[in-house]
Amino acid sequence: MTASIRVALMAAALGVVGMVACGDPTGLTASFSTITDTLQLYTLNSAPQGAPNAVYTFGFQTSGTLGVRAGSGFAFDVALDLAPDGKVMLYPIRRVANPLAGGHQVGLQLVNGTFESVTSAPRNGYAYDSTKTVSVGQVVAFEAINTSSCAYSYNGYSVYGKLVVDSVNAAQQKLYLRVTANPNCGFRSFAPGVPKN
Repeated sequence: MTASIRVALMAAALGVVGMVACGDPTGLTASFSTITDTLQLYTLNSAPQGAPNAVYTFGFQTSGTLGVRAGSGFAFDVALDLAPDGKVMLYPIRRVANPLAGGHQVGLQLVNGTFESVTSAPRNGYAYDSTKTVSVGQVVAFEAINTSSCAYSYNGYSVYGKLVVDSVNAAQQKLYLRVTANPNCGFRSFAPGVPKN
């Protein structure tokens, strides 16, 4: 074996060791921390002018909160309202927006367990662009397929979140809820910090 071949083999071996030591060299990494926000929202049909009545996974980046106004710009994922029986109604954007105005696709899924016990978004089972009625304490996972915000993502067009309505003040038409959103396109983890998956 010539010296040049030995040098080439040693360099290749060191390269493999370096790649293994550094983890998956082709894996995609997240850029943003997972966000958990405690919100006080008004109902969709009774909110005062400018008051928040919806949830938006990208809202935190522009306004510092996941609670936003379901307005004509359609920058939200899910709007909330109260049913006559006191249950909470969740409206994905396409159930609120005029079909000609567009709006991204949103899937909702009821999940078992407490808000804290749901540590990542389910892989399947979402009902897309359908209204859901939930009770206080029921955890809901959601998938927002946002091709504009995730246009350059190699990891998919979906962003994931979970929410739970903790209480309702029907007289004031207010909803109190917790929301966790992972603003990294294609990442499902709800763990605090920058997610690994």
